[in-house]
This record gives sequence, C-alpha cells and structure tokens, in this order.
Amino acid sequence: MRLSAIFACGALLLPAAAVANEPETFSDIDADRSGTIELHEADVNRALAASFEQADRDDDGKLSLREFAFAMARIRVESDPRQRS
Repeated sequence: MRLSAIFACGALLLPAAAVANEPETFSDIDADRSGTIELHEADVNRALAASFEQADRDDDGKLSLREFAFAMARIRVESDPRQRS
C-alpha cells in the first residue's frame, strides 16, 4: 500500500506530455472540489477524457484520486515516444 501511495503522489507531480496547456493536476481538474472528477470535469484534459471509462475502475461515474493518478501515469507512459517501437 505504501508503494501505491508513493506512486500516486509522484504521478500527480510529473507533467504529462499528452497536450500542452491542459490542466494535469487533480485539484485543477476537480472544478467543484468534490474530491472526485466527473466526466464533464475531465473534458478539460483530452487524454484523461478519452480514457475516462477505462480509468473509472469501480464504474461509479467518477475518478477518485487513486484512479486519476493511475490514469495519468498510464497517459504519460503511452505518450512517451521512447515507449513506441
């Protein structure tokens, strides 16, 4: 569990390479400050919105901080040109 928390925190600090000038932090995207991100809030980040359904692991229609962290980490890996072969 401790490793997951460290990974989640680190994922929030690193800039995503997906699209410049789009909000990337949980607090920037959680517009209503509910502690979760709903699809209409995720629309400000195209990569997150596109992967929202897959990121919503518990199918509750919103992303928790943990779901968001893992989604953004995946987006970073997928957008890294060094990962392409």
